[in-house]
Amino acid sequence: MVPVENCTGCSACRDRCPQQAIEMREDREGFLYPTIDESKCNQCGLCAEICPVRTTVPVEGIDEPAVYAAWTTDREVLRRSSSGGVFSEIARVVLNKGGVVIGAAYDENMVVRQVGVETWECLDKLRGSKYVQSDVADSYRIAKKYLDAGRHVLYSGTPCQIAGLHAALGSSHETLLTCSLICHGAPSPKVFRMYLAYLARQYHAKVTGFCFRDKRYGWGHPTVSIKMSNGLTVDNSNFDDPYNMGFLKNIYLRPACHACPYKTGQPVADITIGDFWELFKHQPELVNHGGTSAIIVNTTKGERVLKNAACTLSMTECSFAYLRNDSNLRKCVRSHPSRAAFFADLDRLSFGELARKYMRPRSTAIRVLARFRRCCLSMISRVKRR
Repeated sequence: MVPVENCTGCSACRDRCPQQAIEMREDREGFLYPTIDESKCNQCGLCAEICPVRTTVPVEGIDEPAVYAAWTTDREVLRRSSSGGVFSEIARVVLNKGGVVIGAAYDENMVVRQVGVETWECLDKLRGSKYVQSDVADSYRIAKKYLDAGRHVLYSGTPCQIAGLHAALGSSHETLLTCSLICHGAPSPKVFRMYLAYLARQYHAKVTGFCFRDKRYGWGHPTVSIKMSNGLTVDNSNFDDPYNMGFLKNIYLRPACHACPYKTGQPVADITIGDFWELFKHQPELVNHGGTSAIIVNTTKGERVLKNAACTLSMTECSFAYLRNDSNLRKCVRSHPSRAAFFADLDRLSFGELARKYMRPRSTAIRVLARFRRCCLSMISRVKRR
């Protein structure tokens, strides 16, 4: 096994263990780590051999990955997507072939897991950013089952999950398409659970929906929108929501995120997608304020699929240099100086106390001014849509 601080929790070792001696268990910070049942282990060493952190094998990429600025031409899909809706259009190609799409979704308890969908109508649950580390659960085995049956599979996830999928499968599959995200880092599921419980106590209802990137004020001004079981909707600015602030400050990311082995530039997926924030600096005329995605095409397989999706995308090729300063693509995020203190307080303080101590909101005056600005942006957006 790799040292705890390097383990990404991808679960490939659990899936490949021939003795089923490995179980993923949550540590005190809320992250899943492999635990070996010594009574079942026969010391075969397969878990260490296939661990993607030890032996990451990049995909056979093309010499110069192509980069595109893109967004879907389907206005409803664009509205419901965190960025430019590119994931949905790639998924559409796979679903039209009778394939399966696997990605992150909330379950009935608001736990984020990797799940599979087979219809366009069900794809909505996979849309949208979810700033919490998702549990891969049985998704690798589900992917293998469909691949062995000759079905097309699109697997979308963080780079470490894509690397884990390849390690769990153990062989290449022509009908598998992988899509990795430009990843900031993976926050603690335990902290997210605490936030949901805090909201439930505050509003006397359960959280039934959580959108980290509502775009009612435009792509560049996201709102955290939370639906409660009593019909109430709670809206917070991206910079005032306490959980989101902790995520942006890197207070409770997984330790491995601060030394991520997938920031080397060697691709692990056929396609990489994310927000194209750097486009503002280079070609602002290409920016769609409803959301603009960066697409990096790493393989010929990804190239073929993107070509098939092009009919529903507005897409312009750009220089790879535009992404050179995208810190989430190439640089590991630094751990917050108060990370250790935060987790020392995690089981001692309530979420509200943690938020006041570590995720301080902006002053009331600044929040009022920001709200006024968002209202102005909302009115401008409505005028432009007419």
